[in-house]
Amino acid sequence: MKPFVSLEGTITPGGTTVFTVPSGKLYQVLSMRFNNPAAYTLTVSKYNAANAATLDVYTLSLSAGDTVTDNLVYYFDPGDQLILDSSVAGTVYFINTTIIL
Repeated sequence: MKPFVSLEGTITPGGTTVFTVPSGKLYQVLSMRFNNPAAYTLTVSKYNAANAATLDVYTLSLSAGDTVTDNLVYYFDPGDQLILDSSVAGTVYFINTTIIL
């Protein structure tokens, strides 16, 4: 059975690195959920260690109290990072991952 990791916390405006994949490991993000009682803009980004580039996966402008649930699967190689940014303080995240190697 693959190890399951659940992450939760609050996004800091300006960007929060949620995780960096350790050497020799591969991560799979299974779901992400975000919420803020205020209106906010959310950006989800992936840092790709192989080419040292950060790619914005998506940016959403949301109304006060909106919740976003993303059930797409994302793969992360060694050194890759998941980076979250919110335009206002108080945005919370809940992320479910597995370590696939």
